[in-house]
Amino acid sequence: MSERMTNSQLAEIIDPVSAIIQPYTIWRHKKSHGNYLILGVALAEGSQEPVVVYRMNNHGSIPWVRVARDFLDGRFVKVEDPQ
Repeated sequence: MSERMTNSQLAEIIDPVSAIIQPYTIWRHKKSHGNYLILGVALAEGSQEPVVVYRMNNHGSIPWVRVARDFLDGRFVKVEDPQ
């Protein structure tokens, strides 16, 4: 985007995703059955598209970033009670 967006404009983009995907929740990948810890939701610098920052649910794993629309396309489901 060529013009600089305000924080409130950026919040309008990210808030709907942040309402669904909260930090420190666990989500399971349906195909691999792996559990992933959500680290947060962010905006991609170039496209200003919401992305999900997550890692496998163990210490020392590498964080990954996935476009939020792909994360929410049905391949991940929230684990309601990780205990």
